Amino acid sequence: MKKLIAIIFLCLFSQQTFAYDIKLHAPFSSTGNAQNIIRILAEGLAEKGWDLNIKITGNPKLSKETYNKTTEPFLLAYASDTASSKSDVHYMTPPTTKDFVTSLYSFQLFICTIKDLDVDDFLNKNKSYKIGITQDPVSPMYMNALQKYLGTNHKLLRYDGSKKVGLALFSGEIDFSFSSKGAKYVNTGKAKCLYGTGAKSVLGIKTIKSAYPEWNLNTLPGVVYLRAKNIPADKLEQLRNDFQELQSSYAPYLEYVNTRFYGTPTGTSLKAQVDIIKKLDSALK
Repeated sequence: MKKLIAIIFLCLFSQQTFAYDIKLHAPFSSTGNAQNIIRILAEGLAEKGWDLNIKITGNPKLSKETYNKTTEPFLLAYASDTASSKSDVHYMTPPTTKDFVTSLYSFQLFICTIKDLDVDDFLNKNKSYKIGITQDPVSPMYMNALQKYLGTNHKLLRYDGSKKVGLALFSGEIDFSFSSKGAKYVNTGKAKCLYGTGAKSVLGIKTIKSAYPEWNLNTLPGVVYLRAKNIPADKLEQLRNDFQELQSSYAPYLEYVNTRFYGTPTGTSLKAQVDIIKKLDSALK
């Protein structure tokens, strides 16, 4: 009987200490890629004993304030394109190797259409087309800068997430889309993409960098990452290792990142990932 009681006590103790609760706030769209990937990884982490209480705030200012004030174990999901200027109220300095957890993925944006339009139409200075973009602050900043460089005057329409930009594209509401889903459209034959903002071509889509190598803003990478607060060093190290394992072998994550929107899983060292985010931050004014 004593042995049985000991076993039951051990099981109860293990269950109580195995799960580790962490609040996670993400200032992203409730329909976008970032929140989908966060939820996919949270499912994988649950199998390893982590319980992420996820809140998709859609509000960078609120998420930043919560991060600064909280005294609980906390993860903040943030992206390199969340702030367009260091004067933004929601701007955050880049993470350090002490509070950085992982880059969830990197991505590029694509200019696409389903209409009988091509690059010449996009470059037409005497015609105004409708371009759908997401609500983040960087997309309009970048598209406005590109139009200023090209001398075009297309109308920008903002939508809550890349999914809604796609709905507007396929309904004919807009002429061009500017979102992360372009490569998926090309792969499925649903649309053609004129340009991508990455350093390398995806599925033969021409990059803005190759078309306009002299333009100083020709590349727009994006990184979605996590930073931690109030998590003990040993738990943080374990969390990093578990994320790394999931990002290298967890099938739902790899399928989504590689085939749903053609992002890039991260595989570099912690310091290298932090350095990339710092480099992107240095471009902000």
